[in-house]
Amino acid sequence: MSSATSAQSGAAEHDTSPLGDALALPARPVAPDVAAAILREHYGRDASASVLRGEKDGNFHVRDGQGRDYLLKIVTPHEAVTVSDFQTALLLHLEAAAPSIPVQRIVRTRDGRPDLTLPFDGEGVRRVRLVTFLPGRLMRDVAGPQHARQAGAALAGLQLALAPFRHPGADHALLWDLRQAAGLRPLLAAIDDPDRRRALEGRLDIFEAELAPALARLPRQVVHNDFSSDNLLVDPADTDRIVGILDFGDAVSTAAIADVAAAAAYQLDADADDPVATLARFVGGFGSVRPLQPEEVEILYDLVVTRLVVRLAITQWRARRMPDNQAYILRNTPKVWHLFERACAVPGRTAAAALRAACG
Repeated sequence: MSSATSAQSGAAEHDTSPLGDALALPARPVAPDVAAAILREHYGRDASASVLRGEKDGNFHVRDGQGRDYLLKIVTPHEAVTVSDFQTALLLHLEAAAPSIPVQRIVRTRDGRPDLTLPFDGEGVRRVRLVTFLPGRLMRDVAGPQHARQAGAALAGLQLALAPFRHPGADHALLWDLRQAAGLRPLLAAIDDPDRRRALEGRLDIFEAELAPALARLPRQVVHNDFSSDNLLVDPADTDRIVGILDFGDAVSTAAIADVAAAAAYQLDADADDPVATLARFVGGFGSVRPLQPEEVEILYDLVVTRLVVRLAITQWRARRMPDNQAYILRNTPKVWHLFERACAVPGRTAAAALRAACG
């Protein structure tokens, strides 16, 4: 989850996270002149490069002399090569198998490669990828209840397109994979408020006892895993029409319903009389394209709440490890606490009934 998505994605102890995730280690910033040199040498493009904030990678908004825009991603050195290869292969798969789905396209190097492996002083090698820049307006800037159904249908279409995709790097350890939620317990030590910490621990107890066994039985595939309004573009002239899907940095092979839950968590409206209503519209839109199994529907709301636990645990942990970046990491945390507390106040039976009705 990256502020670089607003422009098309994009000092701690040096140990690893509980899952060996690349989020555990900061990467050295890359200067814009270095990015521009890479563009000239390897892509044959004289272009300006401006830095975009990102969670772990170096991201640059690129504009060439003809006024064309691109995104240059310099992957953190702490990410496994197979994971970077997986993300490149995923975009190539969508281009070939589902060209109507509006995602960024790989721009090949001068010698035809889809990405690069380049040395960086003091860090070994880093992967480099250049992709197109999609026109449109971020859905978060115009989002309303009317967008929920379209977003759900778009996610279902993306899942169908990704269902046949296989790659050796797809099954990698990722903190944001809901299947791994129980492994985040050590991260809760970063939450100082004991009542809030116990509340998150209680939801992880439910996850371990009830949700994890169910996830192991349900369909699994490669998924986007961060389908939020920050990662969706709409047509400025028709804001009900989705014209771009961004940021596959959290893509992973996991339970398909975990992907739905991750997206649905962004549809909760903590300030509405019925906080589940917009979420239900999203699920109804999804089910109109890819019907959910009954067991998927029954555990979905608890998975949504678990996703909020994951967001809170990871962000608080990272903020403690990286105090220089704390303001950026915690920018949405007060809102997420509010969402979590409101979501927990909704009786599970009430939420499940709303989602069953949404699925027909």
